[in-house]
Amino acid sequence: MIRPSTGAEPDAPPSPLMQILAVVLLIVPAAGIALHLWIWLQFDDDALADYIRSIWLKASALMAFVLLVGNWFHYRHTRMKVDIVSRVVTYLWAISMVLLFRRMM
Repeated sequence: MIRPSTGAEPDAPPSPLMQILAVVLLIVPAAGIALHLWIWLQFDDDALADYIRSIWLKASALMAFVLLVGNWFHYRHTRMKVDIVSRVVTYLWAISMVLLFRRMM
């Protein structure tokens, strides 16, 4: 079966833009986890309830979804191993959102 050409050599290193994107895909969810950990430790129950009802938690969930989709496309084109790590970190970020909800229960 003939595979369509993607324009890049199979063993060619990723472009600098793709390498920067890989770092962004790793740093953003790590920062989200750090933020949610700080919120967990510093906010009282009323402030946490306000945060959960605010647009910021919804934006975090949307950002996590966008990063997972972007990560899938990035890995499909580059096969960088850092994408696997960043996917795991993004899932941990989503779990931190669920844990914030659980704390309110």
